[in-house]
Amino acid sequence: MKKFNILILAAGRGRRLGNKTLKNPKPLMNFKEKYLLDYQFDVYKKFQNIKIHMVLGYQAKKIQSHLKDKKIKTFINQDFKKTNMYYSFLKAKSLLNQKRDLVVVYGDIIFKKKIFDKLIKDNSNIGVCVDKNYLSYWKKRMKDPLKDLETMLIKNQFIVQLGKKPSTYKEIQGQYMGLIKFSYKKFDQIKKIIKSINIKNNHYKNLYFTDFIQVLIDNNIKAKAVKVSGNWQEFDKPKDFKIDNYS
Repeated sequence: MKKFNILILAAGRGRRLGNKTLKNPKPLMNFKEKYLLDYQFDVYKKFQNIKIHMVLGYQAKKIQSHLKDKKIKTFINQDFKKTNMYYSFLKAKSLLNQKRDLVVVYGDIIFKKKIFDKLIKDNSNIGVCVDKNYLSYWKKRMKDPLKDLETMLIKNQFIVQLGKKPSTYKEIQGQYMGLIKFSYKKFDQIKKIIKSINIKNNHYKNLYFTDFIQVLIDNNIKAKAVKVSGNWQEFDKPKDFKIDNYS
């Protein structure tokens, strides 16, 4: 059985939820009377040989209080107000020194066990969960999905481009979910690329995680599209708590 580190990125406030995150950070908001974060924990506890880590920022102490009975290491992004996902990931880059595959997951999504199981069983250097039937879900979320969706171009099972603003649905062959696995065998190469990004890009602190994946792809590290259909959900706006793509 492979050994895994799980890194949950949960530093941001979730501004698109407005005042709803004033009382609790997004991972501790309820969906069907259960914290978003606990949906993830209920999946992870069904697997062996995993260690869970989190990057925190907004209301970090509240989340740490929720974690007090769990063996979870936390990293802090003090600059969460003016940085993005890639910078939060850098706070835990020490995990790239371990001989454990690394699963990076956004703290505002939930998913069924079968999705996580499919991801960790994939043997590619990078596996990116992609919802192939995204459109029916996005139509429940908003009137004009194209304004919110991102590009995803796939060739022979591997991602060629992701994370851009599409002009047509032809540029979307699936939707990025925020659930990614990295093989430890590529960590040395990934660390070199990270060093290069941080030197050459003056705005690296504001990069999205999809930007980072695209740079890896452009540097000849293949990223496989691990295709799923439904049984997951992200929580970005108040309406997301009123629909169900998870069940």
